Amino acid sequence: MTRPNARPALLALALGAAAAGPVAAQEAPGAAQAAEHYAGIAADADVSLAEPLVQGTSESGDNPWACASCHGAQGEGAETVPRLAGLPAGYIVKQLHDYASGARKNENMQYVVARLDDNEMAALGAYYSELVAPASAAPSLGGDMALGRKL
Repeated sequence: MTRPNARPALLALALGAAAAGPVAAQEAPGAAQAAEHYAGIAADADVSLAEPLVQGTSESGDNPWACASCHGAQGEGAETVPRLAGLPAGYIVKQLHDYASGARKNENMQYVVARLDDNEMAALGAYYSELVAPASAAPSLGGDMALGRKL
């Protein structure tokens, strides 16, 4: 039950939210819209920009890290480091931008993305989205992989 003296405050709050709703949605698109936006950018990316970043072979020598040193040579990930291979390009690029903006926190990744420009982020998204990582799951307890593939 709403208290009678609380109604004006609730009405003002509702009107304020309604007025701010479309503007807030434009300023901060949802994750799906952002990933879709970045997917379009990654589709036009020069994937050749990613190779030196992945392998740590930048000609300028200003990148003292390699994506592969943590995420694996094929983007397969390990233990607590996520797999990148096969993820959607837009998702990867969005995550890189989120690290850069501080929306996503991880000191290592924030250090890495501070040295990337938008073109390199897009190239990394495109690069990793094209890789296929083998499944790390193995049958156990007498599992039948052939039967599982049929299902």
